[in-house]
Amino acid sequence: MLNKTQFVALDPQGKRLGTFESHDAAAGACQDAVREANDDTASQYDVVECGSVEIVIVGPELTQDPTTPAQYRRLCDRLERCYYVLEKATQYSVSVRPTRSGEAPGTYYRKAMGDLQILGYSLEVPEDLTDLSEKAWNLFCSTRRSD
Repeated sequence: MLNKTQFVALDPQGKRLGTFESHDAAAGACQDAVREANDDTASQYDVVECGSVEIVIVGPELTQDPTTPAQYRRLCDRLERCYYVLEKATQYSVSVRPTRSGEAPGTYYRKAMGDLQILGYSLEVPEDLTDLSEKAWNLFCSTRRSD
């Protein structure tokens, strides 16, 4: 079975209006929302492909117990799998990894040029990403730990 590309319609605040099978259907949802809002924000609505916004979680605190680098990497991989299960109908593609030399732990947005920008300072963490992170963390905590 082929994986169909899906699209997410976003309001001016970046909140998801829904997930759609086509770009046109998502754009139609944006147009409907503009008509309902009855204001001049049409240009601020957006349609993005599911998984098109890359998020990198660097050095998350996954356990209070000491771990070896290999154990910590496996924990990062397990959290990333939790995100993968949940992110399919979102605009996000989330990867989780240990810090690299000189990197600050945190949640980063990968910009078009490929460099990372930390979220929570100059860029606000979107509410739907916060919701996704909470669900992924809950799934991570509820799954069997074999690390």
